Amino acid sequence: MADSLKTRILVNLVGKPAVIIPALGSLIAFAGATVASHPGVPVFAGILCLLTTAGVVGYRFLFRMEEVREGVKKELDGESAAAHQEDVRSREQELDELRRRLCADGDSRDEKILDDLRSLDGQFTDEMPWIARLDQRSRIDTQHASRLLFDTSIQGLRDALQLFESSRQITHQPTCEQLMQQREAFIADAQTSVSTLGTMLTQLQQLMVESRSTEDQARARRSLEESVATTIRTEARLRNLGSGRRPLSRETES
Repeated sequence: MADSLKTRILVNLVGKPAVIIPALGSLIAFAGATVASHPGVPVFAGILCLLTTAGVVGYRFLFRMEEVREGVKKELDGESAAAHQEDVRSREQELDELRRRLCADGDSRDEKILDDLRSLDGQFTDEMPWIARLDQRSRIDTQHASRLLFDTSIQGLRDALQLFESSRQITHQPTCEQLMQQREAFIADAQTSVSTLGTMLTQLQQLMVESRSTEDQARARRSLEESVATTIRTEARLRNLGSGRRPLSRETES
C-alpha cells in the first residue's frame, strides 16, 4: 500500500499536461537544434521548456503536495473498496451455488448450518457497532478468528457434500457407511462452529452493553478473549479433521 501510494503520488506530480507538454517541447527543441543552421534559438526554447517543467513540478511539490497526497489516497481507497465489493459478490455467488448443491442431499441440516454461518459472519464486519467499539488489537483478533472459523467450516460443508456424492456412486455398503460417518463428523463440527460464533457474538454485545464500569468491561473483555481462543481451537480441530482423511485400505474395501 505504501509503495503504491508513493508511485501514484509521483505519477500525479509529473503526469499532468502542464508538466508533460513542456517536457515534450524541450525534447523537440533539442532535437531540432541538432539539424538547425542556427541552433541557439531551439536550444533556448528547450531550456525554457525544461525550466517550465521544473517550475510546475516544484510548485506542485512545495504548495500542493498535501492535496496531491489526499487525492491519490482517495483514489486508492476507492479502488480497494471496489475490489472488496467484487470479492464479496464473488464469494456470495459461490456460497449460493454451494447451498444449491447442498439441497440435493436430502438433509436440511447442512443448508441450515450454511445459512447460520452466513448470518453470523455478517455480524463481524467493521460496520457493526460491537466491532467498531473494540480497540484495534481486539478487533483484528476477533475478525481474524471468526473469518478462520467461517472459512474452515464452509470447507467442511464442501467436504461433507463430496463425501455424500461419493457414497452415492459406490455400491459397497461398508464403504458407504464409512463415508457417511466421516460426513457426520464434518456436519457435527460445523454445528459446533455455529455455536462458537454465536458465543463470540454474544460476548461482543455483552462487552458493548457492560461498558458502564471498568470492572464490567474488563470482565466482558476477558470473556471475549476466551471466546476468541475457543474459536481458534475449533478452527484448528476442523482443519485437522479436513486434513486427516485417508484413503480406505484394501482390507476395508474388501
